[in-house]
Amino acid sequence: MNAKKTIAIEALLEWAYGREKVHLAREPGFGESGLFRPRGFGGTDSCERIGAAVGSSMNLGFVAPADAYAVRDAIEACGAAKLVRDYAITARRPDWIPQPKVRTRPGAYFAVADPELKGYKGKPVIVEGWTFTWSGDLPQIVEERRQTYRRWAMAVARVHDALAGRLRDHELTGDLPTEEPWAGH
Repeated sequence: MNAKKTIAIEALLEWAYGREKVHLAREPGFGESGLFRPRGFGGTDSCERIGAAVGSSMNLGFVAPADAYAVRDAIEACGAAKLVRDYAITARRPDWIPQPKVRTRPGAYFAVADPELKGYKGKPVIVEGWTFTWSGDLPQIVEERRQTYRRWAMAVARVHDALAGRLRDHELTGDLPTEEPWAGH
């Protein structure tokens, strides 16, 4: 009996989708029925059964390892399948962007046009203005990206829980992505 490979959930997702390409693999058992039986295995040629030309062949795709199918099934059941699958394929995490900083600097001077505010000898008051600029994205965009990261992290945790004890060749570690990595910054 082979020893199980210990692996973190993110590495397992990247293995199943990036290396094994489980999203492109055929369904387990497809091509093993009598209808798609390979040539030379009794009875009528499989190409004749499906109406293909004599001598032609069919590419029925490839079969991924059993653990990759278990990962795929757990992701489909997690509630955020597309989000988790897309980041697993690209072997990345959602970008949560550090908090943008507001920068202030003195701006142009301007005269207050309000007639009730009068300065020395009835002249308009001159006020120094300030310019506010953002370094990074607007707070609304940052919050939207952080919400995406939270959804992804919670979905990965659900996939981890769903895979506990279901893998044949892998053993999951307890390493999970933190839900708010920006909290310490």
